[in-house]
Amino acid sequence: MRTATYLVAALVMSSGGYLTYGQNDDAKAALRQKLTGQFTLTQVTEDRSAIVKEGTAMLLKKGGMTLSSFNEMPPCSNTVKNGGISTDMFCKLVSMSPDGSPVVRRQAAVGETLWLIDLRFEKSDVNFLVYSDAIDGVRYYAWLKFPFDKRQGPNPEEVTARIAEVLTLQPANNTVPTDNVALEQPPAPRLEQVAGRYVMSQAPENHLQLNADGTLSLVQGGKSYSGAFTIEGNKLIGRIGTGAPQQEGVLQGDTLIDPNGSAWVKERAAPAAAAPAVAPLKLPSTYVSAQATADQLQLNADNSFSLQAAGESYHGTFVVNGNTVELSIRETGDKTMATIQGNNLTDSSGQTWARRQQSAGTAPGGAVLENADVTKMAKAGFDDASIIAKITSSKCQFDTSTDALIQLKQSGVSPAVLKAVVGAGK
Repeated sequence: MRTATYLVAALVMSSGGYLTYGQNDDAKAALRQKLTGQFTLTQVTEDRSAIVKEGTAMLLKKGGMTLSSFNEMPPCSNTVKNGGISTDMFCKLVSMSPDGSPVVRRQAAVGETLWLIDLRFEKSDVNFLVYSDAIDGVRYYAWLKFPFDKRQGPNPEEVTARIAEVLTLQPANNTVPTDNVALEQPPAPRLEQVAGRYVMSQAPENHLQLNADGTLSLVQGGKSYSGAFTIEGNKLIGRIGTGAPQQEGVLQGDTLIDPNGSAWVKERAAPAAAAPAVAPLKLPSTYVSAQATADQLQLNADNSFSLQAAGESYHGTFVVNGNTVELSIRETGDKTMATIQGNNLTDSSGQTWARRQQSAGTAPGGAVLENADVTKMAKAGFDDASIIAKITSSKCQFDTSTDALIQLKQSGVSPAVLKAVVGAGK
């Protein structure tokens, strides 16, 4: 079989390559030398369906990375920032190929083995193209970016330390991790930590109850089952009844990934007595991302839309079918779906977009939102989307000094809400 070999030699160009521009050549060259000395690239077949020769194996330390099936071009892009991994907004929004077929993706599991098949140095980041072991016969891959200040250039020690926070490197034979980048594995969760009610993201009517005594109950496809489970590392091993075979899932924080790649998310509060009725869309409307308030979706009365996401602009048309909005993106030819949930939209990646009721300038006179109001809502258990929607629809007079923001964080206000407070305080 013809193979496509990714050579380390391609990364050590002396001129005309990624590392030879600007005032930061020395720092980038030092980083390049350090990384190419630590990593051996894995060779894969030309169609990326199998490994030809193993290089350095890596264990993933953080959740949040989205992987694409090996036949998707290009793969999803993920960025390491603020101590976690964030998937590119475009990858989250696009759920269909131009031919209308669904895109096959999955969340990378903490503790799973990844292989490096390409390594690139850009102006402001280092890009890892990582490749997974086969799951149900399918390989997945994705870009993983480690950014640095493009004006000052990379600090090789800081960049490699950031890589070590996300990836534990092992020799090619998967024995003992190398000393210079190995990290301790996180402690395995206990039964009482895992206990709770998990809802299947793709089908919320399916839910799984895990109990602290190791028993479980499952409702799926309209039928009820019971059984038991154990925890081994980050794996949850369950059995329905006594004669059925064991099934393994992977725990990623409050999310359980089942053998089919479906995500089951742990509920933090008791479920509502009844789901809210689906309200018709009010057009025109502006929706703001709860995770990134700079990302906004404008739905117009003529069924056109405009989208600002991850610093990019997109346009197109949309149609509404029941509680579902289908958007057709003109620039790419792709389609994506969102679900209407009251005044909010939930996109195919699970991200919430809150409808902006009115601008701060048209809010009722006299009522001004202050830091104390945000603290009260956070302590009362309001979710991020509700708090951000309140901020965007109110007159705001926030204290955004360093001490005030520290106090908000210590009071339980999330990073997403803090970002909205700072934005409204400008």
